[in-house]
Amino acid sequence: MKAPATRPNGHAGASFTALEQALAPTKTAQQRGRMARTKGQSGELELTKILRELTGHDVRRRVRQHRGDGDLEGLPFWSVEVKRHATVSPGKLRAWWGQAVDQSRSSQTLPVLFFRGDRAEWLCCWNADLHRKPMPKPLCSDFESTLTGTPETWWALCRGMTNRRP
Repeated sequence: MKAPATRPNGHAGASFTALEQALAPTKTAQQRGRMARTKGQSGELELTKILRELTGHDVRRRVRQHRGDGDLEGLPFWSVEVKRHATVSPGKLRAWWGQAVDQSRSSQTLPVLFFRGDRAEWLCCWNADLHRKPMPKPLCSDFESTLTGTPETWWALCRGMTNRRP
């Protein structure tokens, strides 16, 4: 049987890593905020590439975002909200959907929320009322009235809706 790997000082690998983590300096709130912004920006750029390839539209990250603006531009009639977090929970999804709906109301567009947790694939939420005949006016904005799927599924079901306004 192979002996566990040890460090030059004789500590075993796993316990030494735990000790390193315990003694490591904690990040400041400013450093954590910067890391979160960087993670969000990289998520937006990652999704921009996916949506360009998927839709054929010139999707871009909105650099200067104002209240009521979506995170991405270039998808006609859609307000795109992008969330890239370590974990995704039902509570977070509800809050994010609410943000997407609020932004779409101010721009009179259709809301779509794209999200991804660490080591997970991109998913998105959009309004299920878009698929009802006739489409109700106004659309229901409750999270319970959404569909969730991959970006490919969303585009396959919604690509013809770019000529509709909410």
